[in-house]
Amino acid sequence: GASLLPSFSFIADGTPVLGVVNVYPMVGEAVITRFTFSTEAWVDEDNEDLLYAFFRFSTKGFKLKHTKDGEIYPSRKNWEDLMPEIDWENYSSPMHWFNLGGTLIRPWAKSKSFGNSVLAVGSYYIVVRAKDPFRANSSVTILGPLVKVPEAGVSVDAAGAAIEDSFASNDANAILNAVDS
Repeated sequence: GASLLPSFSFIADGTPVLGVVNVYPMVGEAVITRFTFSTEAWVDEDNEDLLYAFFRFSTKGFKLKHTKDGEIYPSRKNWEDLMPEIDWENYSSPMHWFNLGGTLIRPWAKSKSFGNSVLAVGSYYIVVRAKDPFRANSSVTILGPLVKVPEAGVSVDAAGAAIEDSFASNDANAILNAVDS
C-alpha cells in the first residue's frame, strides 16, 4: 500500500537564462563617445526581481575591427577559443574576473540599462551577469565596443566634461572608468 513520509519543504530554482547584452554605439572614440549598455530577454521564475551587473574586459589575442557601417568583427578566426572561462567566485583563481583584468562598470542593480559612460582606447567585450533572489546566476557576453583614439584629439574641455559627468553620477565605477579613459 501507499505510505506517507514527512519531508522538508524546498524551492526548485533555476538560473536566469537566455539574456542578451547590447552596447550602443559599437564603435566610438575614447573620452568623446558616451556608451550605453543594456540587457534584456532574461527568463527566470523571478524575472521582476533579477539584479544585473556589467563588466568590461579587454580582448586578448585578437583585436576588434569595424566596417564603414560601424559593425564590428574580430581580427582573427577562432577567436572564441581565446575567450577565458571566467571564475566569478574564487578570488585566488587566475581565472577570477578581476585577475583576468576585468572592470566592474556597473554593480548589481535592478535597472537593465545605464549610459553616459566613457571608455579608454581598446577592444572590449562586455559581460552581463543576472542574479535572482536565491542567488542563482548566469552571464552573457557581447564583443564590443571598439574604442578608438579620437581623430581630432581630446580637448581639455572634453576631458573635463567626461570627468564632471562621472562625478555628477555619484557612481565610483563611473568615475574610475572616466579617469581610466
